[in-house]
Amino acid sequence: MIENLQGYSELNPAEKDDRDKVLKRKIRQIFQEFSVHGLEQNGKFISRADLDGMGCMALLLLAGIKADKTQYVPQGEYRYGAVTADSGDQEGVVYTEGDDKPSLIIDHHGGSSKPGSSATLYFYNLLKEMGVIRDRKEPYIGRLVEFVNSSDNAKLPDNDNYFVNPNYHRTLLGLRNFIRRPNDLVRFFRDGHDILEVLTDADLEKYGFIFSEKRRDGKKVTRDRSTEVQKNILLSRERIDDLEKRGFTINTSGSGKIIVDYRADGGMIKGGFPAAKAAGYDGYVIWNPKEQSFFASSTKPFKFTEVKDGVIKRQTMWMKEKKDTSELKITLKDILDNLAGGSYEAQGELKELFEK
Repeated sequence: MIENLQGYSELNPAEKDDRDKVLKRKIRQIFQEFSVHGLEQNGKFISRADLDGMGCMALLLLAGIKADKTQYVPQGEYRYGAVTADSGDQEGVVYTEGDDKPSLIIDHHGGSSKPGSSATLYFYNLLKEMGVIRDRKEPYIGRLVEFVNSSDNAKLPDNDNYFVNPNYHRTLLGLRNFIRRPNDLVRFFRDGHDILEVLTDADLEKYGFIFSEKRRDGKKVTRDRSTEVQKNILLSRERIDDLEKRGFTINTSGSGKIIVDYRADGGMIKGGFPAAKAAGYDGYVIWNPKEQSFFASSTKPFKFTEVKDGVIKRQTMWMKEKKDTSELKITLKDILDNLAGGSYEAQGELKELFEK
C-alpha cells in the first residue's frame, strides 16, 4: 500500500470520477496503519500525542480516515510497514524500505531540519497535494494547521498572555497541551472559535477540557484542565522568581537572557519554555544531573553545530534524553558556554556549581 506513494501510480485513472473514488480508497488503505510518538510522564511511556501529533491525527479525520487505531512509538522511532508522523528523526516526507517493509515517515526532526516546520504542516501539504483536503471550502483547516505549526515553533502570543491575561487558562492558547482527542481540535476550529477566546464551562466540556474519569479505586472524579493550567501559572511564577534569586540566570550577547531550570533540587518550571519566554527569557535550559539528562531551547538558531554530548534538533533544541542512559559527558557550564557564544557572568548558586 505505502509503496504506491512513490509515484502515485495507482492514484491517477483516466476518468476524474474514477480517480476520486480510487484516491479515497487508496488513501484510506495507505493511512490505516498510522503512528505518532507518545509521551513520557513520571518515567512512564503513555499512549498520548503532543499537539503536533494531535494535529496530524486531526488531519486524518478531515481526510475521512478514522484515527482511533493510531499507535504510539517512543519519540524518535518509527513503525515499520506503517505511516509515522512527528517521529523518526527525518526531514519532510520520507519513504523507506527498512527491515524489508515499506514505511512512510512525516517528520521535522532530522539533521537538516530547521525552525518553522512541523509534522502537521508537512502532512497537510501532502494531503492537499493528493487532493484529499480542500481548504478553500473549509478555511478553518488552514487556521488549525497554522495554530499547531506556530505552537511547535514557539510563535504563539504566550509572551503577552501567560502571566498577564487573567483568563489565559480558559483559552485554547493556554489549554493546547491538554487536548485529549483530535476531534476536539477539529470541532474547536470548525465552530469558529479564536485561540484567545475565553471559553465557558460548557465550551470546556464540549472540547474535552472538563471531563469525568475513574480513579484506581473505581470512583469517578471530574477533571478540569483549566484549573490545572491556572495552578501551573502560579507555580511557574514562583519557580522563576526562586531561580532568579538563587542566580540561575545569565545575560549573554549571543543568545540574550537564559534561565536554568535546575532539576537537581526537585523543582521545575511547570509551564516550561512558554513560561520562561513570558518572563522575558530567550533561552531555557533544564539541567538534570540525577537523571543524566539535559534540554536546552532558544528563540534564536544555535550558532554551533557540533557538541560533545546529546543531539541538536531543528537548530533551536539541544538535548540528551532520559532514555539515553549513558553518563553525561559535559557540564552545565559547557552548555551555557555554547549557548552564550561569548563571555557572561555567573552569580549565586550557579557560580558555586561552576566552582565545584
